[in-house]
Amino acid sequence: MIKFKKSLTGETVTEELLQEFEATMESPLPQDYRQHMLEYNGGIKAKDGFLYYTKYESEEGELVLKSLHHFKGGGGGSVVHYSKSFDFLPKAIDIGSIYGGILSMSLADNDYGHIYMQFSDTDPEKVANSFTEFLEGLEYDE
Repeated sequence: MIKFKKSLTGETVTEELLQEFEATMESPLPQDYRQHMLEYNGGIKAKDGFLYYTKYESEEGELVLKSLHHFKGGGGGSVVHYSKSFDFLPKAIDIGSIYGGILSMSLADNDYGHIYMQFSDTDPEKVANSFTEFLEGLEYDE
């Protein structure tokens, strides 16, 4: 699995912060995602290069991870927030960005924890059944 380093914000995520966010969302976060956030607060790549999600194939292009969002902090970058893909994903959070789009996680009962990507000109598309499955599908370009 790809290694990450702590977010550039330098801020750590506490259990209390996650609980606050979950209360706001009225839904618990998946355990694998919670653990990643407690350890890395989003995280940055441990080495240079592009991270490709190898389990995604489409005529639209490749899925290349740009960043994983962090919780709070003044160090720049994007913060995990409620998803704007309301019609298709009525209960989701944006957890990262890909080149040309966004990465979201559903918190709805029918697809809880599933990871979706959405290019700017397409509908969201499921790419993984869990955050762990998404991370396991990432590989650096060679």
